[in-house]
Amino acid sequence: MGSFSIAPIPSTNITVTGSEMGLPTTTVPLFPSGNIPVPARSLDFTSQFDYVRLESGFLTLTITNNLPIPIDFPQPVVLKNNSASPVDSTVIASFSFGDTLTQGQSVSASSSLASKFLRGSVRTASTQIHTNGSAGSVAFTASSGISLTLSSGTHCRQRQSSYSEPDGQLDQ
Repeated sequence: MGSFSIAPIPSTNITVTGSEMGLPTTTVPLFPSGNIPVPARSLDFTSQFDYVRLESGFLTLTITNNLPIPIDFPQPVVLKNNSASPVDSTVIASFSFGDTLTQGQSVSASSSLASKFLRGSVRTASTQIHTNGSAGSVAFTASSGISLTLSSGTHCRQRQSSYSEPDGQLDQ
């Protein structure tokens, strides 16, 4: 089978609310420093493909801090295959963020998809964010949280897939 160019993976936005991270939805007089757990999230691309073996391409993850406190990511955010049959939890991408994000700030990181086998069902691994806390009172609301946007920046080249009709032209 030859190589195909396929359309970028659709941009996907994931919101993790403060309450899902165990944060209050109230004003607190002082927020302490420490780590905050971020639960895993599943993403389903099976309407586009069951799997694709990629020759090239990349994923970009953009994170926006919608919390009233500055945060950073002491560990990479990891994206894994999420297949039960056959069992496949292979790491697809790892995104490292070194910047501290204040409220409303965003940061992006990219990861290569070269030679990756990507399933239509993937999952972010649970991780942690870190905060140095607040110097005064902060208000957590129902919209407090973090936003993660996953996108592929260019067309990817596939070697093999379960597409019934490839989205692209066969390269000669």
